[in-house]
Amino acid sequence: MNKEIIKEYKMSMDEFQFSTIEKEHLIHQINNAIGEKNGGHMKSVFNIKKIATVTAACLVLVGGTAFAVGKAASIISHNDLYSKTTNFDDLEKLEEKTSLDIVAIENFTNGYSFSYMETESSRIEDEDSHTLHEYKEIYLQYERDGSPYIYISTSPVISEEHITRESVDATRALETRTVDGVDIYYSVDEYLFLPVEEGSEPTEEEREREATDDHFFISYGSDERETSYVSNVIFEMDNVIYDLGTFDNDVSAEEMLDMAEEIVRAK
Repeated sequence: MNKEIIKEYKMSMDEFQFSTIEKEHLIHQINNAIGEKNGGHMKSVFNIKKIATVTAACLVLVGGTAFAVGKAASIISHNDLYSKTTNFDDLEKLEEKTSLDIVAIENFTNGYSFSYMETESSRIEDEDSHTLHEYKEIYLQYERDGSPYIYISTSPVISEEHITRESVDATRALETRTVDGVDIYYSVDEYLFLPVEEGSEPTEEEREREATDDHFFISYGSDERETSYVSNVIFEMDNVIYDLGTFDNDVSAEEMLDMAEEIVRAK
């Protein structure tokens, strides 16, 4: 691996220490950014290349996440200061701030319960740093004893880029369920994390898999070789895109699809 990359990584580590929660939040941000490889409902608006984990993590910890490589387009996103609340009844206030009208559930039938919510501000820029779009999202987090947390991110449809059965979200889905005319798409991605140091390289089989498998990614920035999973369901309802996700693949596809179905039927 390039020695300059190793040097830059080690310098970054002197400034930042990453907890498991911070790493999971990073994966959540990358997943929402919807990179060049796995596409997504915003792909035709902008083109984002995969980036090294450590680069994004440094940006996350200083208050914003910029997904950009060279002259490629980017998303700049941050949570809004003082918007976080643990009171579910504050949802209407957050909807007013974001101009979103969403469907949210306080307690799911599978035991997941509302923990907190907050608003996030995002800006899409072209390769010349010109702003293409600005929008706000509502992020909700749910918890259940003995299980990983589940997040639900809600955002507006941008530039008429609706989720259709021909969109990348649909074509790369591993499972699909239709509820009251709403198509719900389930997917799970595997992330192989490698240390940024000489001698830490993916195998030829792993390189080949990354080139051919839409659900496998290689990133650098961990203390040791490790694998993490990001599972999510995505659907569009009334011009709002819902992204429900979790980490480490401990929640089954059926259970996540059931939660999405509860949201649709609660409309």
